[in-house]
Amino acid sequence: MLLYNPPLLGPEHPDFASEAGVLESVAALGLAMRSLGHRVSKHAAGDSATSLATQLEETRPDVIVNLCESFAGCSAGESYVAAILELLNVPYTGSPPECLALTRDKSLMKRTLLGAGVVTPDFVEVLCGQTLPVSELKQWLGEGPLMVKPAQEDASLGIEAESVVDDWPLLAPQVARIHQHYGTALIERYIAGREFTVGIIELPVLQVLPIAEIEFRPGRELPYPIVTYVAKWTPGSKEDLLTPVCCPANIEPEMAQRLKEAAIAAYRLTRCRDYARIDLRVDGRGKVYVLEVNANPDVGPDAGLARMLRVAEIDYEDFAGRLLEAAMVRARIMCGVWKMEETGAIHTSPVDLLPKKRPADLKIRGILPEDRPVLVEITRSCGIFRPEEITIADEVLRAALQDSQLSGYHVFVAESQGCAVGWSCHGRVPMTDATYDLYWIAVAPKVQGQGIGKRLLTQIERAILADGGRWLLAETSSTAAYHATRSFYLHCGFQPVSEINDFYRPGDGKTTFGKRLDLP
Repeated sequence: MLLYNPPLLGPEHPDFASEAGVLESVAALGLAMRSLGHRVSKHAAGDSATSLATQLEETRPDVIVNLCESFAGCSAGESYVAAILELLNVPYTGSPPECLALTRDKSLMKRTLLGAGVVTPDFVEVLCGQTLPVSELKQWLGEGPLMVKPAQEDASLGIEAESVVDDWPLLAPQVARIHQHYGTALIERYIAGREFTVGIIELPVLQVLPIAEIEFRPGRELPYPIVTYVAKWTPGSKEDLLTPVCCPANIEPEMAQRLKEAAIAAYRLTRCRDYARIDLRVDGRGKVYVLEVNANPDVGPDAGLARMLRVAEIDYEDFAGRLLEAAMVRARIMCGVWKMEETGAIHTSPVDLLPKKRPADLKIRGILPEDRPVLVEITRSCGIFRPEEITIADEVLRAALQDSQLSGYHVFVAESQGCAVGWSCHGRVPMTDATYDLYWIAVAPKVQGQGIGKRLLTQIERAILADGGRWLLAETSSTAAYHATRSFYLHCGFQPVSEINDFYRPGDGKTTFGKRLDLP
């Protein structure tokens, strides 16, 4: 089911284009999913939460493609719709409600980024009815220029050519305009420099799409180079022609890497999921600033994300199919299966049904082709592995499926009630005759602490002993995030055998645990 917010504004309203744009996404994704053989229905969310919940209960779609950008005319309702889907245990695409609420609240989002060391322009929030704090603005933001925009909107709403001011008398009218039409105003230091957009998809492995640059052209319509609402939503307008997009951007590899790192950090900190778009600026000294984090951005065929997919040679239908698959995998692991069988019985996710102690039906088996996306999602959902590590996990699983003997990757899968709930991978250390590495062990968060990891480890030890193995080694980070992992190894009879400080990066050392298997 394609769930979307029906446009409520009339064509004469200045913000009509951004609201009506969702219809292009609905049409494009509907066409793509039908071409993949899926039965597709469309549902306008309406203006009643009770009615929406009741209709979803009655129709019981397999997956909801969540395209709601507002609810009942309120942009804050975007997160409310996702919350309803969460409460109903409906598999759905895109970011969760806490992410949507955070990224909509620009002040809170910027504080989150700054708290984690991600650079974003200095800012001051001005509530409706609040006196403009000129002295505070001068203290925190300097003399200007300053950018004025809505604190709780997206899609460039409220952004005009005059939104950048370099004269204090011009500031108050801009703040008053935002207060009148959009509520709380955000005043931030304008960053002069180049502007880039980074698209990210995580279906299931995180992938940074080709970077795009807004190639600003001089023109009196835009005294300061910015992307206005008109430039974004009125093709062929003067402001649109002054802001052409170049994808891929013509930038040095070092700059591209710094943009990617900042975008990934923002994506992770705000808990985006499936796909997102990050807007950034680079000043004259090469300093990277995160401007916006757009969770669930426009996926219409003419939108920026679709352009990046084309440049990356990712077919739009492939993107749509992977989007559906990601939601279904989450349903199997975390959310619950939203489907009524012929008997009329509604089944909950096997993970939700597991008891608090180790499930009696738990079995350890080899990997099957259909396991791979589920195991990658389990790894991602653990929350401790970096994007590149998850990519490596996916590559390891692919290699093990293709030929475990040739690749040297031996995978075990923990299964309960027909659902994969954990996995491990081990292999012999090159140039040794009987020493093995434990490459991976991951258990779905909802069932951690139930002995599943230990059961996987026992199976590994038996297999290694059967092959005449002697040592089993496990390497892990020395940081606080891996405290539970280190405790797990100690609890299972491993002992620390070496430690290298600053191995992965400054402050992040490598601790190696070892267990001798051939001695009593």
